[in-house]
Amino acid sequence: MEVTTVENQPVAGLTPEETSLWRFRGAIKVGSAIVEQGTFSLSTWLLQTFMVRWLADEADFGGFSIAFAWFLLAGAAHNALVIEPMMVYGGKRYAGQIRQYFGVLAGGSVCASVSMAVLLAGVGLGYATFGHPGVAAACWSLAGAAPFVFLLWLMRRTSYVTHRPHRSAIAGAGYLFAMVAGFVLLHQAGRFTVPMAVLVMAVASLGASIWLLRSEAVVWPAGANDSQTSQSLAISVRNDHWRFGRWMLLSGLAGMIASQWFFVVLPWFTDVGAGGALRALSNLFQPVVQAIIAFTGVLLPVLVRAVGTPRYVALVRKAMLVMVGGPLLAWLACGLLSSWLVRLVYSGRYLDDAPLLWLLGLQPAAAGFIAVVHAELCVADRPDRMFAASAASLAFTLTAGTALMYFGGMWGVTAATLGAMLLNALVAWYFVRTGPRLSSGAGHPDDGSRGETGI
Repeated sequence: MEVTTVENQPVAGLTPEETSLWRFRGAIKVGSAIVEQGTFSLSTWLLQTFMVRWLADEADFGGFSIAFAWFLLAGAAHNALVIEPMMVYGGKRYAGQIRQYFGVLAGGSVCASVSMAVLLAGVGLGYATFGHPGVAAACWSLAGAAPFVFLLWLMRRTSYVTHRPHRSAIAGAGYLFAMVAGFVLLHQAGRFTVPMAVLVMAVASLGASIWLLRSEAVVWPAGANDSQTSQSLAISVRNDHWRFGRWMLLSGLAGMIASQWFFVVLPWFTDVGAGGALRALSNLFQPVVQAIIAFTGVLLPVLVRAVGTPRYVALVRKAMLVMVGGPLLAWLACGLLSSWLVRLVYSGRYLDDAPLLWLLGLQPAAAGFIAVVHAELCVADRPDRMFAASAASLAFTLTAGTALMYFGGMWGVTAATLGAMLLNALVAWYFVRTGPRLSSGAGHPDDGSRGETGI
């Protein structure tokens, strides 16, 4: 009888007891992933919700929303070069050196984050020069927090590579508790400001990262027994991540610019508070978006293992049902309860803009579709096509989207964002349909096939 492990799909010949055990362990992993993403999603949601409720001036949150857009742009670059390649290569190519591999990535994450923090601080200096001290202060605060937050983003995903998402779930619970406790203490002391709130986020991120580093027994490059082997591993990781990540970088930056463009530009046409209003309303759907991210983190390694089997198609169909159907249900509920929801969460702030939730709520459904088709392109080792889809979305945003913003205000912005996402989804879906059939094993990233571009 062929024996399977929890990492592999069930095979013929398993006893009913072994099959039940495999399914139970799979359910535990999926449940842990949901809890993990839920805690971190709730933390981000509470960060922005508390800012809306507790900051003295709506313009303060507007300034934070602009700085946060730049922060997410830097985070997209970090994810593309460090995290996304790890999700594809970590479980197979570096499985035999996983602790050392994580150490190389952790060191690379810190170095990349420091570089991005310097750039973010430069953006803040630019805003200060042109008379926007609130935006500048938020940029500088996020620049200081970036190395700690980005390291946590990496360490959260390592648990998915090792098939132990419960570790990230535990770290997420601690992170959530630390953040909420810090926010409440700041509010009670009358010192809840953007820089202080970001400081709490940085400290909580550092604590959770240290716990995950110890849990995964990460071996830093300097602590490796064989320095020559460590250096060889670092070179291999750098080459693999750059080969794959350069396209992910372009794709991630294009997608992030498309999604964050209006948060930066909208205040030029209205005021700083408009960006805050758009961010606050979008924040209501963050739990749905983070759930999509969590499901994608589980889906990608599973799709990689299912390449070449009929099970691949069934997995994609189920993923579409969950990641598109679920957000549509949330859209309907939020649309029907829009005014009540805004009044409850934000104490009546932005109540006049509550009808926008009918249009904003469609964006997570589009994001779910994009996540599935981009995962298929990722499994096929075609990040260049992911970039092409994101570039089409960016071109729409900068042209037609900007025109819609100019003539339609926040309604135009919301419609433009949805249109850009739908274009991204359509182009990516076309590439999936015209690419190799992964159910027959073509295009797997570890089978020597590199696609038409030879990347």
